[in-house]
Amino acid sequence: MATGYTTPLPLSPARLRPLPHLVRAVWLESLRRNEMWVLGLLLGLYAAAALVLRIVGIESPQSARFIRGLGFDLGGLLASLLVIVTAARQLPVEIELRTIYPVLAKPVRREALLWGKALPTWGLGVAALTMFCIATVALTPTLPQQSALVLMSALLLKALSLAILTAMTMCVSLWLPPAVTMLLCGAIAFGGRFAANFVVQLCGEGRWGNWLAALWPDLSLLGQFQRYVDGGALPAPSVLLALMVYALVWTFVFAMLAAGRFRRMPI
Repeated sequence: MATGYTTPLPLSPARLRPLPHLVRAVWLESLRRNEMWVLGLLLGLYAAAALVLRIVGIESPQSARFIRGLGFDLGGLLASLLVIVTAARQLPVEIELRTIYPVLAKPVRREALLWGKALPTWGLGVAALTMFCIATVALTPTLPQQSALVLMSALLLKALSLAILTAMTMCVSLWLPPAVTMLLCGAIAFGGRFAANFVVQLCGEGRWGNWLAALWPDLSLLGQFQRYVDGGALPAPSVLLALMVYALVWTFVFAMLAAGRFRRMPI
């Protein structure tokens, strides 16, 4: 006789939503590390110095541009370093400590684990950059020729450069130890323009030199804060779109390389 009671079916692996839990775990782990406290300390020191200068009085437009540019440069530098340090340790530390096995046994697909590590790492960098931008804009005087639209476009492009840096660091960390990964990715992030120019000079300014230089990611192309500080105009829509496509292509390339490597790794 039917009793009307139906035994609940077990939760199938397809219904699991591991990504929010992985993102939360990375954020919580990052908050416990020294890098976040150092970042907060530097932000506080810059904010205090900018506030003192604002109270004392900034006498010339050149001084105002210098202080505002310093805030944006410092924010971009620290955000990039935070992304490199955080991304370089995510998967290697999990594998070394063998904490990756319970996660993969949930079951969690390797691609989901990779996304769950990369997205919050990128989010940390964007959050750090945004905090420095807000503090800089709030504590330094805005000159008449400085446009909010130019600032928003510069912030967008810098966020996309952090996406490249996240994907690249996660990818390299699957081949090299964390310390070597940090050094290599830091050299690429801060010396990409120098490396590209060196390749062009080495191979000549012909077609081969330009092609080889194009194979090296140049993150300095996405640094547009100085345009805003100097009171420059908004980039042409075609230029802005080309820079966005450039960032998305490099992010996709490194993400696919990382996914392919992680999928084949014997764990």
